[in-house]
Amino acid sequence: MEVLAVLAIVVGTLSQRITGMGSALIIGPFLVLLFGPVDGVIVTVAACTLIALLVLFGTWRDISWRVVTTFTISALPGLAAGAWVASVAPNAQLQIAIGLMIIAALATSLMLERRSVLLKPTLPLGASAGFVSGAMNAIAGVGGPAVSAYAILTRMPHTVFVAVLQPYFLVIGLGTLAAKLAFSGGVWPQISPWLWLVIIVAVVAGHFGGTALAKRVPVPVARGVMIVLALAGGLAALVSGIALLAQ
Repeated sequence: MEVLAVLAIVVGTLSQRITGMGSALIIGPFLVLLFGPVDGVIVTVAACTLIALLVLFGTWRDISWRVVTTFTISALPGLAAGAWVASVAPNAQLQIAIGLMIIAALATSLMLERRSVLLKPTLPLGASAGFVSGAMNAIAGVGGPAVSAYAILTRMPHTVFVAVLQPYFLVIGLGTLAAKLAFSGGVWPQISPWLWLVIIVAVVAGHFGGTALAKRVPVPVARGVMIVLALAGGLAALVSGIALLAQ
């Protein structure tokens, strides 16, 4: 399982570098299976925060800071509420919820991409996306689908969307870690230093690999791989949670 988790981190980082998001959807389920629904989400958020920082250096010129500000401010109460829910929910039910959230997020994204709905990028719409994103990030480590839905519905240019996500993921990642640690009494996941080092190396390797592949791999192909892997991980987390509940 450790090998699968490391491979998921590399592939998730590749996906984020090429498509702008997807790292948490791929990484999260495998780390939840490996470390449990609480520690797994914390490690996922930590890894994805580092990924966002690395990707940010290559995308900052296209950032719309107005959108970033709207998402970030509205995400803060959402991540606080999500962190509280995660701190009081039983492990089995939380793991089932994480699996269902990932599957539902993928299904919603695919459905919206196939529709021609166009909405104006209003402040309430952006704030709603940010709040839901913050809550999902704290509960399941997947804050991307809610803001992705906003981008699809408002026809945000892909380059701007990719750029906006990186500072947003960086800030809400740090905020999620702070909130989850506050609700857990400051208890950090008990993971050996060498495994943290392996995670960091996997993130860096995936980032530079993604940089090399970004001009060679079409975005639709990368997104297709991301969806298949994320769906498999979400189903695995769901089945594992049901098995825990049945014990």
